Amino acid sequence: LLVRAGRLFDGLGPGYQLRRNILIRDGRIETITGWSDPPPADAEIIDARELVVLPGLIDTAARDGWPDGSRAGRSWLAWGVTSIRQWTDDLDATRARRERWHSGKQPGPRLHTGLALCAPDLARAGRRLAQARRFAANSIELCGATPGDQLAEIAAFASRAGLGVATAAPFPGALLGASEISLTGRRELLDAYPGGFDRFAYADLTDLAGAGGLTVVSRLSPAGLPGLVQRSESLLQAPAFSGLNTEADRYWYEESWRRQRAIAGTALRAEQRTAVQSAFRAVGRGARLVTGSNAPDTPRGMSLHAEMRLLAESGLQPFQVLGMASLEAARALGLEHELGRIEPGLRADLVLVRGNPLADVTDAASVVASIVDGRLYRCLLY
Repeated sequence: LLVRAGRLFDGLGPGYQLRRNILIRDGRIETITGWSDPPPADAEIIDARELVVLPGLIDTAARDGWPDGSRAGRSWLAWGVTSIRQWTDDLDATRARRERWHSGKQPGPRLHTGLALCAPDLARAGRRLAQARRFAANSIELCGATPGDQLAEIAAFASRAGLGVATAAPFPGALLGASEISLTGRRELLDAYPGGFDRFAYADLTDLAGAGGLTVVSRLSPAGLPGLVQRSESLLQAPAFSGLNTEADRYWYEESWRRQRAIAGTALRAEQRTAVQSAFRAVGRGARLVTGSNAPDTPRGMSLHAEMRLLAESGLQPFQVLGMASLEAARALGLEHELGRIEPGLRADLVLVRGNPLADVTDAASVVASIVDGRLYRCLLY
């Protein structure tokens, strides 16, 4: 497969490479050359001369939930999301989903597994960690239900086993060995509307993350989407949202957002301002900020673009935001030598978009096609 790109963002930035041929063979990028170089005689040529080619986007904080099956995989790809890390406590179902997507039996992104670990004791935690290794999980997420005096031991055990350690509650997890925290604080479930919303963490957390060189997952969209879709309806009008979510799904999301605005609009706006300030501060303090959306609490794929737009509102430049959704996210998963950039030798995960996303990150949602492991997905709205 040869992608003839008019503009190429390699994931490092801050500008484009122009008029490049990207040759893909056996799922990897083999060469990147100029248009003047002749393509191999047997290559299928993808004409992207009027398009921008980006590294495949990565959502580091997806979860189990509706809808599943082929529609879920197409939803991710239609928005240019070529990799997700799914937090799960059902490793068997996740492995089956990964095999369907990776084999090409169903369209879907590259699926990385994270074990959501809520263990009441060290013995059970040890058994679950051993199971996680067998199922090729690359990280664990500690929940608040685990006794505090055992969190540090479980985190240390997981680290020795080569697993990344995330925590659902920044405190005390960030002090007890977790390498990854969320920009959101504790979960606030409000009975007045579906789903509730997340309270955002403040300056003390971002200072701690920067000082410790921690990875911070954005997760802005659960509280930020209600206001975002009100300010601009472009996400709601996208064919991928209407075409790959059922009428019931769309109603659930839109009614949830409407009720959140009606009941907690002032609080949500204040939380969002705090969130974007915290995001900017975290980066300034040296933390690695990466994109994660908590989908399907928010719509698959669409929510990652909401994350990027909310990050851009913090004052971050589009090339920084796109890097957080590609190279930095790959680093957080320990896969920076495989994913997150466009260069020879890496896996061929690409997204082709219209517009100029380095000038306006909203253009990254104008997806024409996604490529996962060298497999091209042109049209996913069926």
